[in-house]
Amino acid sequence: MKKYYTTEEVEKGIEDLPAISKTTLRTLRQFRKLKYTKLGNQCLYTKEWIEEYLNSNIVEAKTA
Repeated sequence: MKKYYTTEEVEKGIEDLPAISKTTLRTLRQFRKLKYTKLGNQCLYTKEWIEEYLNSNIVEAKTA
């Protein structure tokens, strides 16, 4: 069974993932960059969805 995290939990940081602010979460949802599900008036996220978003935004460093 998947574990779902609320916006408040994600804002504080879950397990080994960095904290993501409420404003950033709202923007990511608005522009369809981060998967979420809605239950009533709460947005819920899984660890896999957050990891997927973070991994899709990796920027390689330039080497000389």
